[in-house]
Amino acid sequence: MGPPHYFDQGHHLIYQHWGVMVGFMGVMMVVAAFKPSWRSPVVFYSFAEKFLMVVLFFSARGFANPNNQGFLPVVVVDTIVSVWTIGYWIEQRSMFPGPEAVQRSLTSHAKIG
Repeated sequence: MGPPHYFDQGHHLIYQHWGVMVGFMGVMMVVAAFKPSWRSPVVFYSFAEKFLMVVLFFSARGFANPNNQGFLPVVVVDTIVSVWTIGYWIEQRSMFPGPEAVQRSLTSHAKIG
């Protein structure tokens, strides 16, 4: 019979749904490059999509389910992106900073010399 094929396991609906979400996010990122007011919602949408994929993986018994092993690289990347986004929000001190958010610096603004 050979190795199992991922599309034979009923995952095709997940692949299609994920493809639509990522494609829509790409379109929104292009628009956000020209419309600063879109940037914060796009970051939130990206976080929600990535975080919920990680939740989906673990709600489907995660590592204990042999059918989920093909999703492991996706889970690793989505976890990294989710943690990075939370770090970004902590650094900005806001989940929805304005488009003209001031970049904070760890160094003093005092002039040297």
